[in-house]
Amino acid sequence: MRTRDVMKQFILHPEHRIRLFALDYFEEAQSDDEELLPIVLKACEMGDQTDARRELLYGAREFAVSPIMASELFRRIKDESALQLDYARILLSAHPHVLVGADNSLSSIPATLRRKIEQRISLVSLTTSALLEEWRRIAKEIRAEEYSAVDFSFVIAMAREISRRSDLPKLALSETIRKYQDGDPNAWYEDYEDAMACVLAGYLKDESAVPALLDVLDSDIDILQERAMYALVRIGTPFVVDAVEKRFGESKWGFHNYATGVLAGIKTSYSEAATLRLFQKATDIEEQVMLADTLCRLTSAAEIPAMKELLEQTDHNLDLLEVLYANCVINGIDNREVQQWKETLDEIDEAFERRLRFEKAMATRPKKKIGRNEPCPCGSGKKYKKCCGA
Repeated sequence: MRTRDVMKQFILHPEHRIRLFALDYFEEAQSDDEELLPIVLKACEMGDQTDARRELLYGAREFAVSPIMASELFRRIKDESALQLDYARILLSAHPHVLVGADNSLSSIPATLRRKIEQRISLVSLTTSALLEEWRRIAKEIRAEEYSAVDFSFVIAMAREISRRSDLPKLALSETIRKYQDGDPNAWYEDYEDAMACVLAGYLKDESAVPALLDVLDSDIDILQERAMYALVRIGTPFVVDAVEKRFGESKWGFHNYATGVLAGIKTSYSEAATLRLFQKATDIEEQVMLADTLCRLTSAAEIPAMKELLEQTDHNLDLLEVLYANCVINGIDNREVQQWKETLDEIDEAFERRLRFEKAMATRPKKKIGRNEPCPCGSGKKYKKCCGA
């Protein structure tokens, strides 16, 4: 496995694909390292494509923000309108106490964003009992809302503030997390209190909530499963790894999908060893691919020959190809086979970009039938029948 300090360097790798892989590494780990965001902002300066910079900023959306970085984000929000929302997303998930000193910067940002920042700053002045009451009020307020309308960045900001309180009473989070079990299994998920409890369990590193969080991974409610996965990663102890490994063989694909996310997020040799044991025991090919993906995301150099064989068996499964290629680069494995993988991935990326250009061209010009032998409007220089019309 590569260390976290080594992985930081790969955020600045010349190849954008490797930069994203390294960024995913820290996003999966739910890292609170304040050194990460400055590196991401530096990586954004390595290219002038807005979409590429936006991908990097999205990966950093919940990274820890230092007071210096908060000031820098405020400056960029004011000066870089194209990426204003991307910088704002990072600020809105920051620890509220970091934003307190930024009052002088609020006058220069859009009113809607300013109100949201002020909402977060107001949490710092609340007593712990008032803060917990506000937490419960928010849970009631968002009940039955569409998930897309729920401001989970505020939930995260609140959880970060609650976790700082030294006078916090013992919270029965396991009971709240299991609320989903009392509902109608056929009803649409609409009560976010249990998802919020998952978030808080993670920030409090509440090991007593681990059994309930593992039950959630089996719940078949993706919103809950995702939040439970992140919480288990944040807790991140050997107890969590042991519990996931023990339950893995007793559960089905839905649990496996999020359980491997837990193992991939806990970037320790202990998690790597557990994943290796599961990989070596697995007989189902889908399960093998899932665990191979996890090993790659842990930057494990073990079992790479077996993963190469698995890649052949699955006819070069694209998801596995991407992470296996990146893992080889991270571990300094550079041979003809790895270069061929890069060429294949580059060709796929280029085909995807051509398709996007074609769709954009079709959306902005009058409807007109394109002859199969005419030049493709995506600009590739090929005939339409050999390019986007293939």
